Amino acid sequence: MIVKFCIDPGHNCPPKDTGAVGYLNEEKVAAEVSKLLKDELIARGHQAILTHATDGNSVTTSLSERCCQSNDYEPDLFVSVHCNACQTTQLPMGSEVFIGSSKTTAVATRVCSSLEGLGFKNRGVKDGDRLFVLKYTDAPAILIELFFIDSQYDVNRYKRLGAAKLAKAIAEALANAD
Repeated sequence: MIVKFCIDPGHNCPPKDTGAVGYLNEEKVAAEVSKLLKDELIARGHQAILTHATDGNSVTTSLSERCCQSNDYEPDLFVSVHCNACQTTQLPMGSEVFIGSSKTTAVATRVCSSLEGLGFKNRGVKDGDRLFVLKYTDAPAILIELFFIDSQYDVNRYKRLGAAKLAKAIAEALANAD
C-alpha cells in the first residue's frame, strides 16, 4: 500500500524560526534528516513531500505556512522532525515522539523503538496536543525529537551514526504504519 507522507523539517525558516542551538544547530540537523527521510520513503514506493515555510518573520507564521502545506497535500501522516534542548550536559538524554491523537500512538512507539535501536535513550511517546503543528494539521501527526542537541552524548552518537542512518530507521518505522 502506498502511503502519502508530509515531512516537516522543524524550524528551518530564518530569521525567527531557527530552533535550538547546542553542540549542533537544530535547523540544519532537522533539514538534513528530513530530506533523507523523504528520499528513503520515496525509495520504498511511498509518496512524500517536504514542507518549506517562506516567511520567517514570526514563528507562528512559519508554523501556519507548514500546516497549510500539509493540509493542502492531504497526507496519510504528517511527520515533523526536530531536535530537543534542555540544558548542556554530557549525559544521554534521548529521543521522544509527541502525538496529536491516540491514532498515532503505534507509529510513534515504533519510531521511538527504532531510535532506541540506534543507541538513543527511549523517552517514549508524549502527548503533544498543545504543539502547534500537531494541533493545526488535519492529518494524523507526530513530532519526532531525534535527540537533545545540547547533550554531548547524544550529539556524539548522532555524529557517529550520521543523518542517513536516522532517516532509514525512521522510514522503516513509518513504512510499517497501519
